[in-house]
Amino acid sequence: MYKGFSLNLTRADKMDFMDVSSQNIELYSSGIRKLRSNLSDRVGSSIDLTDGTGIIDVTKLKNNWFPENNYDVFISHSHNDVLIAKRIACWLKTEFDIDAFIDSTVWGYSNDLLKKIDDDYCVLSKNEKTGKITYDYDKRNYSTSQVNLILSSALHDMIDSCECIIFLNTENSISVVNTIKNKTNSPWIYDELQTTRLISKKVPKRLMEKAEFRDSDSINKSSNKLPFFQHDVTQELTKLSKITGNDLVNWERKWHSMQKNKGDRKPLDLLYFS
Repeated sequence: MYKGFSLNLTRADKMDFMDVSSQNIELYSSGIRKLRSNLSDRVGSSIDLTDGTGIIDVTKLKNNWFPENNYDVFISHSHNDVLIAKRIACWLKTEFDIDAFIDSTVWGYSNDLLKKIDDDYCVLSKNEKTGKITYDYDKRNYSTSQVNLILSSALHDMIDSCECIIFLNTENSISVVNTIKNKTNSPWIYDELQTTRLISKKVPKRLMEKAEFRDSDSINKSSNKLPFFQHDVTQELTKLSKITGNDLVNWERKWHSMQKNKGDRKPLDLLYFS
């Protein structure tokens, strides 16, 4: 990862500037559903213990269920903002030919994988009349920790491989406790933001080769109730450059105004140094 942005959005913000139709969103979602279906079919071979040792190959499981593809931008978001994330992903592809990664739609939910494993290895009893399944509590805790660790590892790898991360900073993802502290209820958002702070920043080769980069100082190195958790992400957010919807509008306008003068510049370069 080279650079991260915190895209601040409120309920009053309009996304109309992103000329993305409902048909575009449906085409995008249809492609994701097809990909998830293919992944679901493939994962069966990773769970079946065909070697007779009783051991699940985590590397094979991770590669099959959470495959790495080439993406430019990682979109970190609350699951309540998935439609906004899809809209931005469609807009990035249409306007800049930038491929964006949305974890919940590309890899499929980790719960799908967990259910497959639990049904094979953690069943304590099953009522033949009602179909209700009772799982072994200890085995379920163990399988859940394993799957969450695999997903977390895969997320770290994807963030590291993407050039840029855009965090959707909304009321669904962040609650401001006071003027200093920012809290999130999502352990996954916390994990993703913490990853952006801890991993080493990698400057794209194309920028390293340009004199304008070497002379620039604008790089920022910088129904059942559940227990309620909050994670402090104040430090993580300070490492992300703040942008708004207006900044995205200006980025699009500047990029298209360059017309034939783009040369070998990439759309993200303009966003980094604007």
